Amino acid sequence: MTDAQKAEQYAREIGEFLDSARRLSAEAAQLALHHEHAEAARRYVQLGKQLEFAGKILGHAEVADARDYRGKGG
Repeated sequence: MTDAQKAEQYAREIGEFLDSARRLSAEAAQLALHHEHAEAARRYVQLGKQLEFAGKILGHAEVADARDYRGKGG
């Protein structure tokens, strides 16, 4: 797999994880409004893990993109 293909794959994965994080955030906010604090806290923890992983994937995508750019004489 080329660096450009890896970057595209990482970009897709980032989108999926960020969508998941947005859904978890919305669910957690709704739970907090209904005073189910333990469940809201659990979902906020899930959200944090999703966002952390998305950040790692983004870093990989940026590295792959930079490698592809350098390979093209950029």
